[in-house]
Amino acid sequence: MGSDVYSWVVRRVISVTKRVPRANVVAPFGVCYNISTGPVKIPNIDLVLQDGKTWTISTANSIKQVDNNVACLAFVDGGATSEHGILIGTYQIEDNFLMFNWKNSTLGFSSSLTLKKSSCSFHF
Repeated sequence: MGSDVYSWVVRRVISVTKRVPRANVVAPFGVCYNISTGPVKIPNIDLVLQDGKTWTISTANSIKQVDNNVACLAFVDGGATSEHGILIGTYQIEDNFLMFNWKNSTLGFSSSLTLKKSSCSFHF
């Protein structure tokens, strides 16, 4: 995320997680939490796209557990001169259906399947 977008998201997340103990940051992330007493839950993040459609990123796609006791906000500050406001990473698209239409140069997507108590995972 560009610094302006990243700063806004971080401020919002910090404001709703005031009671969750923070942990030392783990690169490349900038905000981390101590999860030894339980998981971090944040509200869904809605991205409104140019065509007016909304893509919802759930907690499952925005908080990454990095070890047994630490989970971090899974977004990275791309800097003030970032070419794009937001670049979506692989962690944010896990458990989303994506449909690439090469002919029309379009991308179709679902919001996280975890919001529907489902996933794309295959368990043996």
